[in-house]
Amino acid sequence: MTDEKQTSSAAWKQFLVAGRAMLADYDQALLHAKEQVVSTHHGVVGEAAFRDWLGTFLPKRYGVVPGYIKSQNMSVPHQSRHFDVIIYDQLESPTLWIEDNRDKSDAGCTRIIPAEFVRGILEVKAAFNSRAVEDALVKLAELKPLMAGVDPDTERYPRYLPNSAVLAMICS
Repeated sequence: MTDEKQTSSAAWKQFLVAGRAMLADYDQALLHAKEQVVSTHHGVVGEAAFRDWLGTFLPKRYGVVPGYIKSQNMSVPHQSRHFDVIIYDQLESPTLWIEDNRDKSDAGCTRIIPAEFVRGILEVKAAFNSRAVEDALVKLAELKPLMAGVDPDTERYPRYLPNSAVLAMICS
């Protein structure tokens, strides 16, 4: 086997091991939630585990946070609802707002990210069923105003998500 193939194989194995660890954390949170008298939010643990896992593999240029997306120059102001995972260019993007919560790590603090710096938006669902899929699709569809056009390169205050932005849902 060539060195390149060995490196690729080792990287893929590490990726799979990290994925299994993330799922194990989520399963543990789900078991813990089921044993509690008061219902807890095991989904938040799953979302955080996914963000941590994804952040491990992306180049450091990209931040992975929960939060909102705001367009700077819409005729009708647009700010999204809360999304589980926003991937954004953290080297170029200002952060418009941070929810300070001492119980969360920096990666878990909710932020408002300007639309033009967003590279991906993901909704994380604890189950793969018709209701979860429908809920995620409805929420992602609310971003249509931010996908309705393309900003010229010279636009000082961009309105839209970049053409390359990815919208997706992740179901466990």
